[in-house]
Amino acid sequence: MSHTDLPPLYSHHSYSAEPTTTAHPVPVYTERAHTTERVLHRSSSEPEAASRTLDGIGTREYKYKTDTVEINLGPCPWGLLYCAYGRCGAVKGLVTFLKKGNGILQVTATLRGAVTVTTTEHTMVASVAKRTFLSQTVTLFQAEVASTIQPGTPFPFNLPFPENATTEDFSLPPSVSIFHPGASAEISYTVQVDIVRSKFYRHEMRAIPLLYLPKSSPQHPPLPEMPLVYPGNDIPGGMRKVALNPVWPSCATQEAKEKDLATVQALFPEPPEFASGETIPLALYISCPNSPAIPKLLSDNIGVFLIKRKKVWINEGRHISIREIIVEKVKELRVNSMLEGVLYLTMDLQAGEHGAECSWGIPGYMTVEYVVRIIVRPPAYASHLPVYKCDEVIRICTDSYGRLSRELLTMDGTPMPALGLTNLLTSPAALRLHH
Repeated sequence: MSHTDLPPLYSHHSYSAEPTTTAHPVPVYTERAHTTERVLHRSSSEPEAASRTLDGIGTREYKYKTDTVEINLGPCPWGLLYCAYGRCGAVKGLVTFLKKGNGILQVTATLRGAVTVTTTEHTMVASVAKRTFLSQTVTLFQAEVASTIQPGTPFPFNLPFPENATTEDFSLPPSVSIFHPGASAEISYTVQVDIVRSKFYRHEMRAIPLLYLPKSSPQHPPLPEMPLVYPGNDIPGGMRKVALNPVWPSCATQEAKEKDLATVQALFPEPPEFASGETIPLALYISCPNSPAIPKLLSDNIGVFLIKRKKVWINEGRHISIREIIVEKVKELRVNSMLEGVLYLTMDLQAGEHGAECSWGIPGYMTVEYVVRIIVRPPAYASHLPVYKCDEVIRICTDSYGRLSRELLTMDGTPMPALGLTNLLTSPAALRLHH
């Protein structure tokens, strides 16, 4: 916990009119107030000023004010209500005194990221767990004795987002809001400007919300298509075999389990990382030499889905709330090989919309992961056969392989935010700038 989150520090003494009477302790006021005695500047989090180009497209100036200073975060061309930053982008701003600042001891700017998990019971807040995983502070002005700063004095600052959190080794997650029944979780970023004064001067603080929308891309080029693998042949490089587990009905006999047990295996590209919006090539291999008709029976009811799984740790991490959403499903199966008792199928699964999906997580608080779920069911008249299932976790990136490096060259080193990730927020439409 940073010092700005602590309550004011007071020296407690007992004051009484008579020696035999004990009064409630009251705070002792000093000429040098503690740095935690701050007054929150209760104004809107929206910027007070904006400018437009002649064609009406916003080159919005994100300016915020306190009683004494103006904080200018500069223009942001993405058309959002708050400043948005891409992976490892830098929060560059300017703090300018609007009038004479008396009794100034320190001026700081802090980039902060935090996760908050709230649980409710019977419409009442049951618990709140908060953790700050990013905190970086730069000192813009420091004085041993109280100083006066003249109007118009500027203090520039530059606070880059790091690749990983400052507390643990995980990549910084995007700004996000998640709602589950009885639980909600939020990842928020702010830049906070503090003006520390001496004596009886009121301290000033302004926390400005930011949007961090980092892009990501696979580390290896994608597999263009799933190659044909004949039974008994070795799997070529860049592929991985995953067995589907059979779930037998209660009526199945031991004899049927030994005779009618088919081998069902899925083939995945390796490593399992894919770009959002692109296709994931998959293959399914069904073999049953003892009962050659079973592969054909099982092929009539195959479901392949891309699942988004949201996890939120609640009750101090003792329980996990999980919600799953079907993002896409396979619409067409291609029969590539059909031998006696053997069936080889290939298919394409789309990884959602372009730029709108991304795997990320904060261990012990909240994660978003993607699962390829394959279910092979027998027909209704063959209920004595098992159902085959598998869940394979994959990694989804916002952009395709190699695109981020090309984009950095085009943008002269400025990382673009993943604007498709605004769908992770509470109300994406409310974040759009309306002219």
